[in-house]
Amino acid sequence: GLFNHRIFQDKVSEYVKRNLPFTLILIDVDHFKKINDTYGHPFGDKVLVRIAEILKEESERQGFAARYGGEEFALIIDGSKEYAQYRADELRRRIEKEEFYTDEGERVYITISLGLASFPVDARERTSLIERADRALYIAKRSGRNRVISWAQEEMGLF
Repeated sequence: GLFNHRIFQDKVSEYVKRNLPFTLILIDVDHFKKINDTYGHPFGDKVLVRIAEILKEESERQGFAARYGGEEFALIIDGSKEYAQYRADELRRRIEKEEFYTDEGERVYITISLGLASFPVDARERTSLIERADRALYIAKRSGRNRVISWAQEEMGLF
């Protein structure tokens, strides 16, 4: 029920043309390959579907959500970077607390890493914005996962 990658690219371009503040959040499910290898692809699919449902709920307030590719998602939050950082951390905590169970009744703990960059503060064009959010996501994963890193934090060395 989320936008696909092509629509995501178009939507980001539309947001840039509006010239109003927004934040792009790229989201990656931590250790997803291990989840698939340990519990099977049907369970991995259930995890992705549930995360997509949560992202759709989150984006209904404002902005939009998309499947970015594989186990990666994208979320646009209208408004200030500070507000988006707050919402990103809320989302991270929500996924961390979500109860995922295998068919055998085993609870599996799922976490996500998030990287964000804001328009126009961090970038004024679509490709730069995506690259910076992706770079922040990479730092979030490299520095321990289950965290939110923004482009400015990365630049200031606060990770």
